[in-house]
Amino acid sequence: MHWKIACWGLISFCANTVYALSYYETDEELQLWRDIARPGHILLIEHAEAAITEDSTKLDVPKCFKHLNLTDHGKTQAKRYYNTLHRHDIQDALVYSSQWCRAIETATRLGLGSAHELPMLNAPTTENPAIIKLQTNTLAKWLKSQSLTHTHVLVTHRSVIQHLTGLTPQKDEAIILFRDKRRRLKIKGRLPLIYEIR
Repeated sequence: MHWKIACWGLISFCANTVYALSYYETDEELQLWRDIARPGHILLIEHAEAAITEDSTKLDVPKCFKHLNLTDHGKTQAKRYYNTLHRHDIQDALVYSSQWCRAIETATRLGLGSAHELPMLNAPTTENPAIIKLQTNTLAKWLKSQSLTHTHVLVTHRSVIQHLTGLTPQKDEAIILFRDKRRRLKIKGRLPLIYEIR
């Protein structure tokens, strides 16, 4: 008999017996997941593993859905991200994505609704510090202007996350930002997007 785990990763059925799944999560991680569902929080997620090399000068979003963008491993990553987000009830969220196909497909596979294109989330196409700083400042200003009554999930590129936060996300990890009452962006923490079942 094959085991089949429900897509939201909560329970599994076998021979009419219900098995609760247990995950390796610290109390601090659980509290941060609860916080994320509250207004003012932003999740920064790096796209899953890509199957194609894209020309940053010829991004064509409508064509993203006509071919494979993620590797099989990348699809598994995105599915497990989906499981983690939904298991922690991160569902009433707004999703924004880089215009790169790998980011759009990752964002779509999170199952949180339509992914809105946001050019400010695109990977920089230049090494010019002034241009990179302008893009980063524009993104920060945009985040400060949003109502953030709903959690914002941004699917982007490692370099964008690095420039915005000064942090390098680990593999399968989200960086969490919080905007305070004075509209200042603060780093709230890091969270794994893939957990091991024990």
